[in-house]
Amino acid sequence: MDRQGPPQRRFGPAAGDQLLGAVAGRSSFSTSLAAELTEALAGGQLALEFQTERRIAGALGRSGTIRSVEALVRWRHPSRGLVRPADFLPIAEESDLVERIGMWVLGEATARASVWQTSDPSLLGLSLSINMSAAELRRPHLVEHVLALLGEKAMAAESLTVEFQEDAVAADSRTAIDALRALREAQVRTSLDDCIAGPDLEQRLRRLPLDAIKIHPSMVAALGTAPGDASMRAMVVLARGLGLTTVAEGVETREQLARLRSLGCEFAQGYLYGKPLGASGISALLRAERRRRSDKSVTPSPG
Repeated sequence: MDRQGPPQRRFGPAAGDQLLGAVAGRSSFSTSLAAELTEALAGGQLALEFQTERRIAGALGRSGTIRSVEALVRWRHPSRGLVRPADFLPIAEESDLVERIGMWVLGEATARASVWQTSDPSLLGLSLSINMSAAELRRPHLVEHVLALLGEKAMAAESLTVEFQEDAVAADSRTAIDALRALREAQVRTSLDDCIAGPDLEQRLRRLPLDAIKIHPSMVAALGTAPGDASMRAMVVLARGLGLTTVAEGVETREQLARLRSLGCEFAQGYLYGKPLGASGISALLRAERRRRSDKSVTPSPG
């Protein structure tokens, strides 16, 4: 630890005014963005992109196949351009906007997945993942709403995975955990997002109704070092012992993929497989995947 640290900064009146001005500017920006986000919901400015999750290990010939697609919300602002989720979702979480955005994502994503499955029976096993915030998990009648929507789209409950972060079940945890448990009982799958190693990880996982964990990108980035490999191995072994599927997030290199395979991780998601795509792009990718599987299944007849 550097106990000396950087030199102390002394702020005169002008510097203080600049600091207050910056804080006020951020507050004004947030207020403006919140109002514009309300308009965005009504004005069709929100859009979805999808990123694939692929099999690392498994039966011969199945490695690399697409197992799931995750729906990611985007805001295409008419004057600001593409607004990052990191900029607008925290603002949405301060009001009921996050629930409205979440319900919009659920409706749009299931509608798209239903089209894929209806047009191509080979995609009936494709899973759709969506993220839910703490506010959404506390929403009254959430489970009934989700199941009704799946019924309207003729989608099997087990084809939907609800992802959530651990802080979503930290405050008022009983309501959120009860909702997750009810979703699982209805065959909807649940996954803990951004899971990271810690001394009490097993205890934390045991208290949650889970089917899978998504391993934080920082743990993937640490692969190739002795501590990083050991942490990943321990997490995979723990998850397997609890009957949980393991998905590594933020996979960017073939070396990381090879290391994950050797450590027993089952699925991977990240830029190694490509950036998130819009609806038309992901549809084309799924068609290409179907053709690839079909070509592999065709064997030449004896000559």
